[in-house]
Formats: sequence, C-alpha cells, structure tokens
Amino acid sequence: MTSTRLVAEPVISLRGVTAGYRGVPAIENIDLSIAPGEMVGLVGPSGSGKSTMLRALTGTADLYAGEVSLNGVPVRRGHPTRAIGFVPQLTSIEPDLPLRAADAVLQGLAATSRRVPWYSKAERAKAHALLERLGLAGYERTPIGQLSGGQQQRLLLARAMISDTNLVMLDEPTSGVDLQTLQDILGLLADLRAQGTTILLTTHDLNWVAAGLPRIVCINRRIAADGPPRAVLTPDILEATYGARVRIVRDGDRILVTDHRTVPA
Repeated sequence: MTSTRLVAEPVISLRGVTAGYRGVPAIENIDLSIAPGEMVGLVGPSGSGKSTMLRALTGTADLYAGEVSLNGVPVRRGHPTRAIGFVPQLTSIEPDLPLRAADAVLQGLAATSRRVPWYSKAERAKAHALLERLGLAGYERTPIGQLSGGQQQRLLLARAMISDTNLVMLDEPTSGVDLQTLQDILGLLADLRAQGTTILLTTHDLNWVAAGLPRIVCINRRIAADGPPRAVLTPDILEATYGARVRIVRDGDRILVTDHRTVPA
C-alpha cells in the first residue's frame, strides 16, 4: 500500500516575478515560497526592492513577468487581496488626522465588516482587547497624533491583527522605535507565529533579524541568499547584497553584524 504525504500549500508564492512601477522594474526574476507559520525577514539596502515585493503581494505594484499568489490564489494589480494584515511604515500615519486609536484599529475591518463605519459592539470590544494586549490600554480615545512612535507602531500592528488573517506583512517595523518596542514587537510576532500566522517583514536592522528571525532573505533587485541567519549573514553574502564589506562577530548562537573596521573589545 502506497502512503501519500500531504504537503501544505505555500501561503506566499512568487515565481519568476519581475515587478515595478510605470514600466521600470524594481525586482527581477524573484522566486520565493513561504510556508504556513513561517516568519521571514527581507533585508537589503534602500532601493533594493523590499517594499516592492510587499506591494506585489498586495496587488499595488505592476507585474511584468511571473506569478504572485497568496494561499493559492493569484494576486492581480488593482485588486488588492483581503488575505493580508498589512502594517505600513510609520510615515504612512497622518498625525493631524482627527482619528482616535480604537477607530484606527477598526479600519483593519473595513474590507470585511458589514457595519462600516458603525462597527458592532463585538468588533469594538475586539479592538479594545487588541490595544490592551499591545500595551495601549487606556489610549482607546487618544488621537493618533498624540501617540509616540512606538505606540503608533503597536497601533498599526493591532490594525493588521484585527482581521484574523493568516498572513501579516510589516514594512520596516523597526524604523523609528525604541529598543523596548523592538523587543515587544518581536515577542508579539513570535506569539502570532505560534498561533499559525505567517509573517513577512522588511527591515534594515540586521542584528534585530539575526536575534529573532529563523529565516532571512537578502535582496538587491534579485534574491542574493535565503536561509537561516547563520547561513545567510556572512561577509561575502552581505557584501554582495549591500556593496560594502562588514564584519561578523559570533558568540555561541548570537550573531553581530558590524562595520568591517570595528574591532571587538
């Protein structure tokens, strides 16, 4: 009798993808597959195509070649998918917008709720519970412009989480936040992953991803490397990705990326 092993379909699949804007490619020939429950970091220099890859997945970049799919469903330009909880960069927040924290979180339900903008009692209770979980209890009625950068980042994460999606994508979640918020975000993402959520994020912080992410993808228009931090964070791979030489310091399981001129104490 022959046994058949079931293989989970990837949550994210890019095959031969070239994408960009107004006829100009920003990423070329990208092949990437991310399985359910994985947590993956995209790293690379500014202009390397990290954000474009996220936009290809949300249907907001032009696709010139290849195929992009989420949960087996092709993504089309101009038809943003509802399958993603997306956390944009902090610069996307309009500080003068007269919007309270709880209402900003509820915006994450805009694509699926039948009650917009008069959300149900249960939906509002869920928003308040998320704010409490993310350390923002008591800020439900606070205008978003009065929140700190770290608080705003937590708010954006709550907005992404409220839709109960199986995929959360974050664009530069480590930018503009303090060390405590960085640690809190990593802990929250680990909790989400433990619940089966697939997580894809972009960041410039190599040491943050080295400490907390099991898989790293180095990109500079094309994928330069893909694997665990110990395999990917090497001087040769990072020089190929960033065009600059770095020094790698290893202390047991810890990895520290520094300027190549830095001499460890």
